[in-house]
Amino acid sequence: MPTYEETLLAFCQTHSEESLYGASQLSAGFIHEGFGPDEIVSIHFDAVRHVAADDTFTIPDRVRVLNDAHQFLLEVMIGYGAQYKEFLDLRLQEATRRAENAERSEREKLEVLAMIAHELGNPLTIALGNMQIAARHLEAADISMIRTLISDSRDALDSLAHLTGQIVAASRGDDPQLSIEPLDLLEPVQKAIAWATKAAAEKQLSMHIPRWTEPLIVLADYDAVSSIVTNLLSNAIRYTPAGGSISVTHCHDGAMAALSVADTGIGMSAEEQAHAFEKFYRSSNAKRMEVRGLGMGLNIAARFAKAQRGELSVESSIGQGTTFTLKLPLSLSDITVSNNLEEKNDHTD
Repeated sequence: MPTYEETLLAFCQTHSEESLYGASQLSAGFIHEGFGPDEIVSIHFDAVRHVAADDTFTIPDRVRVLNDAHQFLLEVMIGYGAQYKEFLDLRLQEATRRAENAERSEREKLEVLAMIAHELGNPLTIALGNMQIAARHLEAADISMIRTLISDSRDALDSLAHLTGQIVAASRGDDPQLSIEPLDLLEPVQKAIAWATKAAAEKQLSMHIPRWTEPLIVLADYDAVSSIVTNLLSNAIRYTPAGGSISVTHCHDGAMAALSVADTGIGMSAEEQAHAFEKFYRSSNAKRMEVRGLGMGLNIAARFAKAQRGELSVESSIGQGTTFTLKLPLSLSDITVSNNLEEKNDHTD
């Protein structure tokens, strides 16, 4: 079977049906070998570097090759996505083999599969979207945004492998293995907001993000916080009709930092709020508005919050919107700042 580099070169030279069929064969091979999206992208960029250096290409040809290469990667990833369930099954089998209890119930297997599919879906969608945008920029001979788009895609794909192990552990009821350390809460929040802003704009939703003038240092795990906030923003966008708004606010709350994501969406009843963080739970309103969804996102987010000695809560009203609040422990320095502010307020009353 031809290598990735050989198949890519053939596509750049001929644009033939045979070379496109070669892309689908590569996708099937990646699935069989158990390669993840991040590994495919790494292989692709290595191949592009070698193909672009081929002596048969003139300088104008090499510019065209970059555009062709992105189209080829899209073909590979489309074929890969069509067989993605098989990839998830392979990962599930691997997780099962490593488990102390080799005999899992069918329900437990479904939970692992559902968690992986949900958590990995957003970064994969972001990466593929960036690649499509990059391809359009290349077609227009505009390379100004290519580096940023590729960097964002790499960040999204890097999180896939890191989060997979955490999700599998959470599905077994284990606490996720996180790296808890002092962290400026703004950093992962900004990352999540950057991803969500494009999706909100496409749905004609306004985003309200107050200016963040000072660091807010918490004891947390960067990737876990990013995952939580991404889930909350994703839900807000999904269940807020066009023309609505989403806001992200933060404050000190004693020894905790509080970050809230509020929307003007469909809202939830008191009964629905009581079940919001349960596995596979989706409210009736949510099912009517958005058919897709596994009901795992909030459960994952709540597990990550608890593993960081924090908490995730919800307040909502039907037809009025929903506010999710994430609380995380402050570092000692920010606890002092918070206490000083409270003392100052007491003296001024």
